[in-house]
Amino acid sequence: MGALDDHCHAQIDNRIWDNPAEADKQTMVGWVQNDNPAWPADPFVWNRKCWATDLDFSGVGTFWNADKTEWFGCALISRRHVWFAAHVKHFVGGETINFIDNDGVTYAATVAGPEIDIGVDGAVVYLTADVPARYTHYRVLPTDYEDYFEHDPADWPSGGNTLKGKPTLFMDQERMVYVGNLIGLHSEGEAVMWRAYLNYPIRRDHYWHELHDGDSSSPKWIVIEDELVLMAVHWTTVSGTFITGNYAAVNAAMNTLQGGNSDYQLDDFPLSAFGMETGSPYMSSPSSPSSPSSCGPNISVVLTPQFQRDYTISEHVGFRLRIDANEACGMNKNCFRYYQKPINLVGQIESVFSGVCSWPDMEELPVGEPEGDTSPAGFRLSYIDLVVDSETIANAIWTLIKEQVDELVQTIKDGETLEVAEAHVAMST
Repeated sequence: MGALDDHCHAQIDNRIWDNPAEADKQTMVGWVQNDNPAWPADPFVWNRKCWATDLDFSGVGTFWNADKTEWFGCALISRRHVWFAAHVKHFVGGETINFIDNDGVTYAATVAGPEIDIGVDGAVVYLTADVPARYTHYRVLPTDYEDYFEHDPADWPSGGNTLKGKPTLFMDQERMVYVGNLIGLHSEGEAVMWRAYLNYPIRRDHYWHELHDGDSSSPKWIVIEDELVLMAVHWTTVSGTFITGNYAAVNAAMNTLQGGNSDYQLDDFPLSAFGMETGSPYMSSPSSPSSPSSCGPNISVVLTPQFQRDYTISEHVGFRLRIDANEACGMNKNCFRYYQKPINLVGQIESVFSGVCSWPDMEELPVGEPEGDTSPAGFRLSYIDLVVDSETIANAIWTLIKEQVDELVQTIKDGETLEVAEAHVAMST
C-alpha cells in the first residue's frame, strides 16, 4: 500500500489496538448526562474513556423529526451549511439543530429554510447565522483523491476504486462510534460501508456495529492526520451518499442557499502532503499578509504549498508543486482560473491553469467546471497542481502566486468602499 493507505489504516488501528477486546463498551464518545444518552439534556459530558475521544465531533449536529419522536444526526460542512440524509426530514425554516463543543457547551442553530436534495439521499440546509468557530466544520476528500490512494489486493481483491477496503469511522443515533470498511462506490455517488474482513486485525470486529432504524443521517468519516474527513451520512444500514462524489452539486446548492454568492464552499483536506513536502501556510489578507490568524472583519484566504519531497537536480527532470486555497473569509476560496481546451479531433478536452483570478473572474466564472457552451470555457478551482522544470521555477511560481492573490484580496477589500459621485438625471424631452 501507499503512504496514505498505510496512514489511514494506522489512524484506526493504533487507536483500537491499545484497548482491550471488550472495548466495544467504550464506544460512546459522549453527550451523556448521568449515564443517560437522552437528547437533549444539559449539561453534556463527553466520555473520555472512548477510544476515539481525541477526535473532534463538535461538528455533528442533531435535530428532531417532524413529530419529535426520533432525532437524527448531521454534519457541519461550513459555518452556515449542514449535510444530512434527505429522507429523514423536510425543513421549512425555524427548526433547531443542536451542536456540542469539546467542553460540553451546546449551541442551538436555526434553520433558514428548505433544504436542497442532492444525489441518492444527500441534502444541504442553510442556517440563519454562522455557527461559532469552536464547533468544527468537516473537510472532505478532494475530487482527485484517487491519485493519492492505491489499490491493494489486501483491501479489495477485485480492484476498482482506490478507496475500497479503507477503514472508516461511523456514528449511530446514541453517539457510539464504530469502525467499518468501505467496500463500494457507485456511479451515482453512493458510498457503501461494511464490516472488517479479509486480512485486517480481528480486533476490529469488537468495534463493528450493525446499524438500525433511527441511525439514519449520522456521519461517516475517514481519519487522516487525526482529523475526521467527512465521507457520507447514513442512508441505509450499509450505505450513504458520498459527498465528494457529489462535490460540484453540493457547492452549487451551497451557493443557491446563500443567495447566489459563494462565500462558503466545501473545504478540501489536502492529500498532496503524502508524497509532497508541506510548506508553511500563507494567509493573504490586507491587514495580516504573513501568517494565519482569525480574519475578523478582514478579507483573507490561506494558501498552503506542497513541494515535491524527493528531488535531485542530476537525477530528476521535473518538479511538482501544488497550492491549495482554504479557510477563506469574505471571499470564495476558488481563486485559480482554468480554461478547457480540445487536445485532439475526437472531442477530448483538458483543463489548463491560466492564472490567479481577477475580481471580475471571481464574480463571473463558475466553480468546478464551465457552464453550457461558453467560449472560452472558463471556470475556477481552489488548487493548482503543476509540474515544472525545476525546484527554482516552483519557488518562483509560489512567490508570484502569493503576490497575485494578495493583489486580488486587496482589490476585493478596496471595492467595499464606494464614493458618491455627481448624480445624473435622465429625463424625457
